[in-house]
Amino acid sequence: MTDASPPATPDDMRASAVRAALARALRPLVRLMIAVGIPFPAAADLLKRLYVDTAARDFPLDGKPVTQSRVTLLTGVHRKDVRRLLESDRDPPDKRTAVPLGALIVGRWLGDPRYRTEDGQPRPLPRIAPAGPDAAVGFDTLVASVSTDLRARAVLDEWRRQGLVTLDAADRVMLDATAFTPSRHFGERAAFLGWNLGDHAGAAVHNLLADGPPLFERAVFYDGLTPASLDRVETLARREADALLIRVNQEARRLVEADAGRPEATGRMRLGAYFFRDAGDRPPAVPAPELSDDRDQEPPS
Repeated sequence: MTDASPPATPDDMRASAVRAALARALRPLVRLMIAVGIPFPAAADLLKRLYVDTAARDFPLDGKPVTQSRVTLLTGVHRKDVRRLLESDRDPPDKRTAVPLGALIVGRWLGDPRYRTEDGQPRPLPRIAPAGPDAAVGFDTLVASVSTDLRARAVLDEWRRQGLVTLDAADRVMLDATAFTPSRHFGERAAFLGWNLGDHAGAAVHNLLADGPPLFERAVFYDGLTPASLDRVETLARREADALLIRVNQEARRLVEADAGRPEATGRMRLGAYFFRDAGDRPPAVPAPELSDDRDQEPPS
């Protein structure tokens, strides 16, 4: 007998390829959810909400509002759940919290010409800007330019504790931009994970689905490297990526100020860089690990 199953359609093959890609891409996120105690039912509810919200927002039909029936058709979510979720979720699920002020201060120090040297490096700043019409800017004016709710002394003390800044012989504040991380606060780091990973995924999905020019999304990958070689490549990657991000930050800061007040100045951008390393000594994922049965067992008679 011959196999009577119909041949795979192009849509079937596309869906199969995407499922395989998602299995790889989502594994680190599943590991994160297990690590912080988010069980599968909660993750499934989040995914259901995202399905409904995305279908309603991103898949209009001829410019008309998306109906509950259409959302059900697109997502497979029951119409009663669609109605409940659309009525309860008035805010978008990716509603952004404020960018941490520390990141804004460092960004201005690296991007604003008043706070950097001619060769583009962060300028050493006096703790307090000297008086007078021709006074140089100071660390206090830098902090105040971002937020008047922060005391410059409090920021300086915390950044010195973190090793982000030091004081030179002239008592000027020196920035070590390579030591900066957005925050040691878990909530802020989680927010950056969502923003950075979300925009990276947005670029990759755009390139997979869109007919127009692709967005920039590239990677270099090798295996067969020793730990010493990985260290060497990582050091190079960090140095070059830091230099690139600083240059782009300076140009973006200049353009933001030049575009201020223009009605069409509504776009946003994000450039990211990452380096992943794996020792390669983990067992393969297939075959799946054997799981013991932890149910109570009666002793043999």
